[in-house]
Amino acid sequence: MSDLLWIRTQPTLKAFGRDVPVSCKVRTIANGLRDYHSIVFSENADGSRGMPYQPKEFPTGIWRVTQLLYKNADGTPLGPYEDPVFIATDAHQPIEQWSLLQYDGIEYGAALGQFLEDWGYGFHCSTSEYTLGCIRDLADHDTHLWIAAQIAPILAKSGRITFEVQDGI
Repeated sequence: MSDLLWIRTQPTLKAFGRDVPVSCKVRTIANGLRDYHSIVFSENADGSRGMPYQPKEFPTGIWRVTQLLYKNADGTPLGPYEDPVFIATDAHQPIEQWSLLQYDGIEYGAALGQFLEDWGYGFHCSTSEYTLGCIRDLADHDTHLWIAAQIAPILAKSGRITFEVQDGI
């Protein structure tokens, strides 16, 4: 049994005996929610910026929680979604690289038929309705901090927290 389980067809994620409301809405050119000027870059395994691509939902599989990323000491988030804490995983998936065009600014060109791995998927709160594929916690910050508090001692002791994502029926 996984510590965290989300079935994509369900509106809640199972987390240590609690049902937590979640979403995973992604803006793409294909679904008409991303414009050609709103470029997104993949994330490499080492956290560095990858190549231009179209975001995809959090990949299915059994993944590990790798770390908890809290706010900086001054209270500012470490990144755009780390408020109050970003629950990072080792989840990754193949994505198709896109070309970029210089025309009235930089914009997407076309899919290139070349695939690479995209990393950096996690579980977080956000003021945005959409993510780049991460699972968004729709509960309040206290619930998200409670989940992080359940993870922290286990992660420190054994490092074995599983985060499972299934397609559902």
